[in-house]
Amino acid sequence: MRTAKQTAPEPNWTEDTDGMFSLNLDTKKNRAGGCALLVFSIFWNSITWTILVMSIRDGEGGLGLYLFMIPFILIGLATAVGALALIIGRKGLGIRMIPPKVRVSRQPLRLGEEFRVEVAQMAKKPMQMTGMTVELRGQEWVTYRRGTTTYHDTHELFSSKVELLPAQSVQPGRPFGGVCSFSIPAEAMHSFLGTNNRVEWVLKVHTGVKGWVDHKTDFPLHVCPRMVQGS
Repeated sequence: MRTAKQTAPEPNWTEDTDGMFSLNLDTKKNRAGGCALLVFSIFWNSITWTILVMSIRDGEGGLGLYLFMIPFILIGLATAVGALALIIGRKGLGIRMIPPKVRVSRQPLRLGEEFRVEVAQMAKKPMQMTGMTVELRGQEWVTYRRGTTTYHDTHELFSSKVELLPAQSVQPGRPFGGVCSFSIPAEAMHSFLGTNNRVEWVLKVHTGVKGWVDHKTDFPLHVCPRMVQGS
């Protein structure tokens, strides 16, 4: 009987001197999100600038049209800068926020275990934050074939979200964030990396920014099976 190949996820954390564990940012997912945003930005800007250039060339529309197009141009520029920021990474062009630092009380975790989360972030310039949330999410990815077609399905296994901060003004050089706790469901599936399917657990930090692209970051967690009593 042939069994699915399983690979242990690589450690993605560093143990600190105080016993907490600093999680590493999932740059691959953030860059993938940046690529998706870049595709949308190219599509949006293509339409916006085509309409604007054709109006100028044909001498139609006048001042009213140009004023009407200003919000669409600003949205296009914001999405382009935001996409480049995600793709380039921590030193990305136009990032208004420094990526958050996330620490947890344990790594790896076990099913049924509660753990503490500490989040700290800083802004590069004075700005209005619309709120900060942290979400614990477990997801399963499955790949299968029907005939000659390959399908990829995603299933959400678990989701729990906590609001760390409400809307407020933030200043550069002053860390903001908070502390919260999550519990891994005892009946859930542990982290798994197989040939055709995988289960991943992640902490998702979402910092809303007024008048700008929201700052979203993922921090992978490693969840082990429950400890057998007496082992």
